[in-house]
Amino acid sequence: MVSKEIELKGYGRIVLLPINLKDREYDIVDSQGNALAKEMIGKRAKTIYKTKDGVEIPARQICRKLVIDGEEIIAPKMMPTSEVEQEDIEVLEENSEIYNALDRKVWGVVTDHERIKDLILRKNKTLRFPIIAGLGWKAYNGLLTSWKGRIILVGCRGDVNEALDAYQDQTVDFEIETLPQGKTAKKLLKAVVY
Repeated sequence: MVSKEIELKGYGRIVLLPINLKDREYDIVDSQGNALAKEMIGKRAKTIYKTKDGVEIPARQICRKLVIDGEEIIAPKMMPTSEVEQEDIEVLEENSEIYNALDRKVWGVVTDHERIKDLILRKNKTLRFPIIAGLGWKAYNGLLTSWKGRIILVGCRGDVNEALDAYQDQTVDFEIETLPQGKTAKKLLKAVVY
């Protein structure tokens, strides 16, 4: 167990036990669900994937095998979100999910749409919707909210409360899902897969 002690003068001593975040491991497969082997080649360590027969698979054909609501799904690399359907957007009264997230990604937001400005800045509402960012393997619960009078988007994954429930005086390795679980997860996956 790796821990760190801190003496708080006049108060006492505390011991910090880390909560290590790691993405859930998924099988890397081709579009038919056949397992691929990872291989590093060259001086600059380029990663490639090969079938069991040694055939290299192009990067755009590499998929992950995911289990959502007990159903196994072969998911190709997802494209960053450019549009979210209205039915996948929830209006929340507050943004506490940001503070409970284990993994956060923050973006500044600029908009000239009055409806968004009114909801977020004047009425202090938060919009939650699924968002895919970066290299296409991570999906977040996106929270469009205000921060010190500005609009921001915070991508959230995981829940600190679940991590602390697993805490028992030891280092906690907490796996977080690639996709947010819940009612919009399947819709999101179907939108990017089909």
